[in-house]
Amino acid sequence: MNHPSHDDGLLEHCPWLFAGQASKRQRAAQEQRQKRLFAAPGEVRLGEDCFVAESAAVHPDVLHLGDRSYIAAHDADLAEEADVGTARPAPLSDLLRRAAEAGHGPHSVTALTEMLRKGA
Repeated sequence: MNHPSHDDGLLEHCPWLFAGQASKRQRAAQEQRQKRLFAAPGEVRLGEDCFVAESAAVHPDVLHLGDRSYIAAHDADLAEEADVGTARPAPLSDLLRRAAEAGHGPHSVTALTEMLRKGA
């Protein structure tokens, strides 16, 4: 299911939609967000295709995000050190993609429980 690409709030809470649905304006805003992270004190390493929600409280001394990793608005306040693997595990990424395609994109991650029960 596609959602309006102008809906910044949706991407803040469903960052897995960013890669496939972000507008040029949203991509430019994300680039600026990441530049501000690099300019802040501390060590920052971001892999390819990362997304950091504008409203996420991210102020760590060390931030390492692997390829295709993201920090959503509802993720915990990151203050000291954050090291998110090289990527979200492939099965989880696949499940999130299928959930978004099934219309659960704007829902919380708990909607995945129903998909898992159905064997989707």
